[in-house]
Amino acid sequence: MDFQPTFSPAGGFPDFEATPNTENDRKIPCFRQTEAKRLPGASEKTKKQPDGARQRRRGGFALSAEPTTTHSTAIAIMKEPLTIALIYDFDGTLAPGNMQEYDFIPAVGKSNKEFWHDANQLAEEQDADMVLTYMARMIQEARSKGLSLRREAFQESGRRVTLYKGVREWFARINAYGAARGIRILHYINSSGLKEIIEGTEIAHEFRRIYACSFLYDIDGVAYWPAVAVNYTNKTQFIFKINKGVESVFDSKLVNQYIEEDKRPVPFRRMIYVGDGTTDIPCMRLVKNSGGHSIAVYNPEIRNARRELNGLIRDNRVSHVCPADYSEGSEMDTLVKTIIDKIEADHRLELLETPRT
Repeated sequence: MDFQPTFSPAGGFPDFEATPNTENDRKIPCFRQTEAKRLPGASEKTKKQPDGARQRRRGGFALSAEPTTTHSTAIAIMKEPLTIALIYDFDGTLAPGNMQEYDFIPAVGKSNKEFWHDANQLAEEQDADMVLTYMARMIQEARSKGLSLRREAFQESGRRVTLYKGVREWFARINAYGAARGIRILHYINSSGLKEIIEGTEIAHEFRRIYACSFLYDIDGVAYWPAVAVNYTNKTQFIFKINKGVESVFDSKLVNQYIEEDKRPVPFRRMIYVGDGTTDIPCMRLVKNSGGHSIAVYNPEIRNARRELNGLIRDNRVSHVCPADYSEGSEMDTLVKTIIDKIEADHRLELLETPRT
């Protein structure tokens, strides 16, 4: 969701507060912190390949040298494991509300409604991008209150973000489900929220890459200007970067080079995009129309939330709608595992296709 899915159809920020400003919220030590803390980096676990089996190569696949009795057993897995990318929005998808509302907005003495209204009004007055104006307001408000604008302060703010049910255990369980089938699962964030705050959350290490807004920092490590601004349309560029294996935000050449779809590291048909609303529609539509799978999630505690998202199904923009409950046995858990099974089955069928001569 980031902050934009909460916009009304006519534009602008909502007239309600997704995260209440309680007295505890106003006890904000993190934006005065200046000492850096090392965060766990994203890592991939790789399996050691078994020894001793003599193999012969054909057409990019590793085939057993032993005689086989059926056509299906003659085809072994690809020399590289099948890779599936799970791509998530953050706000409203993995966590309720907007990440700035947990810590930063209370720290500057604003209500959620006031902060987003000011950012939205600035965008309207200047005919500007609303992502850039919210980032500008963050810098202005922090400076006016004498709060820290160091990366570590934003990261510390991320430690206060509350996740949806089951999110902490989700990644290990889905990774294990894929590994049991010889599939490598990669997780990515594609968000209009702030990368530095996401880096401070307890799940940051689960992601191969976090694509989100971020700041430039001066020689003293203080944020002074946006480095990356991710709005609902340019979110799609990161889908193509994942598709082609060009993960640098800076690169604009390799990502535009032509690569046959079957030779791309993560073909669209092996992507699962998870979002919650308006800002995710271009990405969900792109993935769905390219043969992948898109899932719209909603806060199960908000009345009639599912009914509002059913329009995305009706408009053929998403494949599925389900509550943002990531616990084992939940609708989301069953759905994603079923999609993984389908991608694996489709892959097996591709291997069984008769080559064209």
